Amino acid sequence: MTTIAAEKIPLRLYTSKQMGDACEMMVAAELTLAGIPALKVPDNWPHYDVVAQPRDGRPQRISVKSRTYKRGPAYVGYLDYDQFDWLAIVLLACPEADRQIYVVPREVADQHARRDKPTSKTPQSDISGWTRWLQSSPDTGAISS
Repeated sequence: MTTIAAEKIPLRLYTSKQMGDACEMMVAAELTLAGIPALKVPDNWPHYDVVAQPRDGRPQRISVKSRTYKRGPAYVGYLDYDQFDWLAIVLLACPEADRQIYVVPREVADQHARRDKPTSKTPQSDISGWTRWLQSSPDTGAISS
């Protein structure tokens, strides 16, 4: 891993946009390899990033959020009006695995979200403390690579 010598910070060789696109493709690939065909929708598609088609059900809309690992409180956010069925959280540069993917039903994410005040211009929900409840909750699915 390349680092910035003075600070021992890993040097990212990609932009935030490239990281987000790669994580969307990774979620689609992992679902497909697990037997649930999935594809990344075009960039700037409203509300969700991946569509998955279970063999015995209707298409499922998945919003993908990614971030690098950090100790302490970590957040991912989504807009309250976004329309999706599942929230996929991709965590990169984890100490125990190179990356982890959690796929959470929208209802479960909403139950654990911290919400902006109703008067906020862009109502947003942040999943706070999500690493604790994701790793211990039977309501989530985890894929480690």
